[in-house]
Amino acid sequence: MALAASASLGILYYITAPVLFPQLKTMSRLEEIVSAISTLGGRSKPNLGPLSVLIVDVGGGKGHDLQQFISHYPESKGSFILQDLPEVIAEVNGLHSRITPMVHDFFTPQPVKGHRKEIDNASTGACPYFMHSTLHDWPDNDARTILRFIAAAMQPDRSRLLIHEHVVPEVNASRKMTAHDLTMMTNFASLERSFKQWQSLLHASVLEIAGVWTKDADSERIIEAVLATSGEAME
Repeated sequence: MALAASASLGILYYITAPVLFPQLKTMSRLEEIVSAISTLGGRSKPNLGPLSVLIVDVGGGKGHDLQQFISHYPESKGSFILQDLPEVIAEVNGLHSRITPMVHDFFTPQPVKGHRKEIDNASTGACPYFMHSTLHDWPDNDARTILRFIAAAMQPDRSRLLIHEHVVPEVNASRKMTAHDLTMMTNFASLERSFKQWQSLLHASVLEIAGVWTKDADSERIIEAVLATSGEAME
C-alpha cells in the first residue's frame, strides 16, 4: 500500500498518529490507513490520561522520533517512554517533559508491560512498542531474542509492535536497498529483510504481521506486528 508523504516528516507520526488518534485526520492521504488499521482497544477516540503510556520507543536513541511526534501532534495525550542503553540515555538532554528516559537493554525482559492503566474504570488499550532501524543491526538469532522479550510483554488482541525498517522486494530491489543490505552484512553480519524474511522472523518470535505501510517504493516501511493467534513460535 503506497502512502504519498513529504520526506521531511518522520514516518512515525504518519503511521502511529492515525492508529492511536483516528480523530486527527489532518492529512487526507492517511484516511485509507486510518480505516485499514483497527483502533487500539476498539475505541474510536482513546480516553488517555496524562500518565498513560502512549508509545514505548525501544532502542530509541536520544528521542528524535518521539520529539518529532509530540511536535507534530501536541494535542495528543499520554506519556512516552524512551529506552536505550545507559551510555546513550546519559547523553540525552532537552527532552519534552512528556518523555521519560529509561535505561533498558533489549536483550533482557521488557519492563513496560503492554497494557495502559485504566481510566474511569475503562481499559484504554495496550501501548504500542516502536522500533526504528534497530533489528536490521542484528542477525536472526539475536533479533528473535529481542522480539521475544517484547512479545512477552504484549497483551493478546490489544498490543502492537511497530517496526520501522526496509522491506526488500523479492526481485528487482533498488540500488538503495541492496546497498543498505550490503552495509548491514559487512558491518554487522546482519541484513535488510524481505517480506518473507520478516514474516519468518516474527513467526519465530510468537508474532505475526498485521499490516505493512509505506509512502513510496524505496522508503522504509512500518510493519505492524501483533501476537500470533497460535501463541507458538517456530524454531
